[in-house]
Amino acid sequence: MECKALPDEVAVLSNTLHVELPRQSTAPRLARRAIAAYLGDGFPPEVAETLLLIGNELVTNAIRHTSGGCVLSLRVDDTEVVVEVHDNDVPLPETTQLEDQLSRRGLGIVQSMATRWGIERHPDGGKLVWAEVLRTRP
Repeated sequence: MECKALPDEVAVLSNTLHVELPRQSTAPRLARRAIAAYLGDGFPPEVAETLLLIGNELVTNAIRHTSGGCVLSLRVDDTEVVVEVHDNDVPLPETTQLEDQLSRRGLGIVQSMATRWGIERHPDGGKLVWAEVLRTRP
């Protein structure tokens, strides 16, 4: 996949993008910039906008609700793109916290725009929040 100019904090491996983001208010902007540069012009505009919004929301949640930075990853295949954000916070949200977040902006937006999404423990510790988006809209 051809990329436009990417920030120094970004690694591109085959069809995967990895961005290490600091726990700073600039992290969502850095994430959007990296996603946009990585996607380039190879996706329909509505799909690219969906991926930008989901990435922004997941990074914002990680920065706002955890004690450290996070890692944003995009995995692209022939049919879908998976957006993942890994943070080092061990506890998964409790059901009531998750319901509150779903009724607010962040995860509610992710849930409404993604084909599928979820939260799980990461094998290296912490948690992983992910969302899948089809490369083309039906």
